[in-house]
Amino acid sequence: YNIPDDVYQKNLSYFVELFGVSEFLNVQVRTLSLGERMKMELIVALLHNPKVLFLDEPTIGLDAVAQRQIRKFLREVNEEKGTTIILTSHYMEDIKSLCKRCVVINNGVKLYDGDTNALFDKYQTHKKITMALETESKYPVPKHIEILEQSTYRLSFMVEKERAQIVLKEIMNHCEISDLTIEEDDIGNVVERIYSDRGEVKL
Repeated sequence: YNIPDDVYQKNLSYFVELFGVSEFLNVQVRTLSLGERMKMELIVALLHNPKVLFLDEPTIGLDAVAQRQIRKFLREVNEEKGTTIILTSHYMEDIKSLCKRCVVINNGVKLYDGDTNALFDKYQTHKKITMALETESKYPVPKHIEILEQSTYRLSFMVEKERAQIVLKEIMNHCEISDLTIEEDDIGNVVERIYSDRGEVKL
């Protein structure tokens, strides 16, 4: 790319520090882990200050820690360098955490092209609630929930966001709860709902 030496050194130092990979600069590639190789390949792709960076499955095969590091790195490059990043991924966590704009394609047909948060607001319709019970409960499980796990002292279920508070209040009126966790719906479930619509996604 005919990068001037001063620009090359400046960019190399910037990306090496950002990724924390100085110890790998003089190491043979075949000795690096998959995550380490991916980091180095990203640095090489960014040395010439591209305006647009195309990535195909940038986190595939990486462990959870490496995936988070890659996402953090790409966010910082986008914010600090103004680099436009276009990526394809089957990991919707990549899309949700990195992309402001999302395009959903099914069998060559574009189902959606727009704001990522708006898409998830429409289809992330459930909450996952997990509770540990203080004492054994014989209280019947409320209707309109999907049981994920049920034992003597533990209950985990999915419930529509609009009904979550009502269901929680009903259970807590009859059971002593020692621990409670409320999580967003799994991204995989969101994707399933998007594609089950089949037609164009309308918000």
